Amino acid sequence: MIKTQSGPGWSTSSLESAPDQTPAELAALATQLGNCESSRGRFFRLQSAVDAAEGLARTRFITTLVLVAAVVTTTWLLF
Repeated sequence: MIKTQSGPGWSTSSLESAPDQTPAELAALATQLGNCESSRGRFFRLQSAVDAAEGLARTRFITTLVLVAAVVTTTWLLF
């Protein structure tokens, strides 16, 4: 049994012609981008900056712990 879609669908191949977007596809994309933009909220950029800073701090913190452990181990083995 073959299922058919009701409404606009996404075409994923261009076969022999150049790939062009249909007006229905462009409208669906505009709607999706609008929904994403509105769901980001007022503090999206601030939250992104805090997440980036936290990731950087976490990376440096673990690197610092590893270096301290290496120095302590080396000092303990040498003396």
